[in-house]
Amino acid sequence: MAAVGDRKILINGALMTFDVYEYPSIKTSDPDPIAALNLYALKWNEQMVVIGESELPSFFSPTREKPAIYFSRRNIRGDIQDNSAVWFEGVIMVHIFAPKLKDRLEWLAELHHCLLLDGEVTLLDGSPMFIKKTDHDYAADEIRGQLRLDVSYGVLRKPKYSHTVMESNMSKSSNKAAKPWRQFEQRRL
Repeated sequence: MAAVGDRKILINGALMTFDVYEYPSIKTSDPDPIAALNLYALKWNEQMVVIGESELPSFFSPTREKPAIYFSRRNIRGDIQDNSAVWFEGVIMVHIFAPKLKDRLEWLAELHHCLLLDGEVTLLDGSPMFIKKTDHDYAADEIRGQLRLDVSYGVLRKPKYSHTVMESNMSKSSNKAAKPWRQFEQRRL
């Protein structure tokens, strides 16, 4: 440093970088796979903080005993349509936040095993969401998601209209149509 007069120039500085991530609630209309997984996680472990479902203070830092979990949709697509339901196939990512990698991996392994053993998660309307395939990526971070769930669920079609039968002529027409058949049967015997 060059001196100016009898003073030395001192440069003091600090560079601070913040990573700010937003994890909004992405629940949609019922039946919603994210809402169902949020409730599944809360029932699975009451200590877990479910981002988008649990009440959070203005500042929250996950711990080993109280990690945070977030479910995000990678994609959902309509797969099969029939006259009673539309089936959707989708990929949901699981993000677990804990202070150390070891803690995250333990929580993920436990959740992964429970989901595989259950095989399905009940949606809010009572219908099942089937877990078809999972992929636990040990190298992934909590931003991209460490556990991939390939799921399948159905949405029942609602009838466009409904009406009641006000009058039936079945008894009259069935008797007329059955009479010649009865006569034929009697002749044959």
